[in-house]
Parts: sequence; C-alpha cells; structure tokens
Amino acid sequence: MTTDRDTLREHLATRSIGASHCGVLTFPTILIQHDRYLRAKATCRTARGKRVKDAPTAEIVRQILCGLGLRAERTRRDTEGCVGLFRNLLSPPPWEEVQVEDVVDGLTPEREQELTPLYRLTESEGALVEHYKQVLLRRSHESQFLQDPLPAVLAAVDSVTFQWRLDDFVEKLRLARALGPDKVPKLAGAVFGYGGGEFSAAAGVPDLFVWDTDRQPAEWFFAEVKGPRDHLQESQTTWLRNYWDDIEGRFAVISIG
Repeated sequence: MTTDRDTLREHLATRSIGASHCGVLTFPTILIQHDRYLRAKATCRTARGKRVKDAPTAEIVRQILCGLGLRAERTRRDTEGCVGLFRNLLSPPPWEEVQVEDVVDGLTPEREQELTPLYRLTESEGALVEHYKQVLLRRSHESQFLQDPLPAVLAAVDSVTFQWRLDDFVEKLRLARALGPDKVPKLAGAVFGYGGGEFSAAAGVPDLFVWDTDRQPAEWFFAEVKGPRDHLQESQTTWLRNYWDDIEGRFAVISIG
C-alpha cells in the first residue's frame, strides 16, 4: 500500500515545478486535509507560564512535512530557519571562524582556502565529516582542562549533541551539493533582505523552503501556506515574478482545507 510519504514525494517529483507562459505563472497546490492539520496543531502548542499558545500555521505545516521524511525551514525566523540555513551555506564550515584580522588585514591564500564557504567545499563528504568529528572531539577534550568548571560543562559535547552536529552538517552539505555552487547564491539572494546590516527574510518570500536529498535527483521548492479563504498577497506575487527564474519555478501553495 502506498504511504502518505510516497504519495507526496511522487507528487512533488512530477508537479513541483511551475511554468511561465505569456506572463502567466502557474504552480501546483498541495492540499493538507483539515483534520490532519488539527491533529498536528494539537501537538505543536507551547506553554508560557499559565498560557498555552498555538504554533504558527507555517510551523505546523513544517512539522507535518518533516513527519513525512522531508526537510523544511520557515522563512520568518530571521537568524534561524530558512535565513539561517542559507547563511550557513554561504559561510565557512562550522570548524572555522572569521577573525577580526581576517577582515582588517585581508586574507592570505592559505587562510582564504580555510574560509571557503560550505557550498563551495570540494572534498569528499566522508573526509569533511571525519575532519569535523576530530575537531569536535578535540574541543570536548580541551574543555575538560578549563579552570572554571561551569564553562567546561557548557563546552563539553555529549553524545547526543555530538551526533546532532554531525548530522546537521551532513544535511547542509548534501543540500549545498544538490543545489550546486551556481544555485546557492541565487536562492540566497531571493531569500535575504539586506536591511539593517543583518540578513533577514525579504518581503514576499514564501513561508517555507522544503527539500529532500534522499531522492535522486534531490527535490527542493518554496511553499506558501494558505488557509481556505486566503490568497497570495501583492508582495508575494511580486517576489515570485522577480525570482521565478532563479528558483526555477519551484514553488507550490500548500492549502489547508
């Protein structure tokens, strides 16, 4: 029997790319049944003191998609979520940190190589993961010799955090390689708003960025979440027209009905 996950993945593989003809944009709609949405909503509530708050609709849909084995990040989380994801892809790998002297004094060829953005790394996945693993082990070992016990505890990498960091790095690396070195900067340019000196979500950018690196070729698309009587706003249609070619028409509306 075909599972929900298999059905959705097959749908995405065949219909997630929209089309543009004579100035008219067309794109698929994914329908999430209302009862399924309500079940997910009941598990996404957060307690703040005596108040129980419902999660945003886009977060509930994100968790539904992740429950089906996809990966998804929300755009409206500024330094986290989709914005944080693309910042990480454009940044050096997690074992490198940009120092003040890198900015003030400029980069030597050796240092420039060390700060190669994650999306442009060319070494094998196995070699990069092994290097990161050794860095984490070394940092954990060094933290045991700090004089102040509190920072030592905070800096120590337990087995759960250790594996999470490795898995998170592998997922980002696979996404970067699935997108390719030419596509990552274009998608980042579509996602980011560069106001205020910090990266944030651009006006009109869709609610979710969804991807699946388990499928070959990998699947990815942007998605806007809409309720039964909701529709695309002017800022959203403007974003679509401005970045349609950059996102290759990979856009869908996820409707709750």
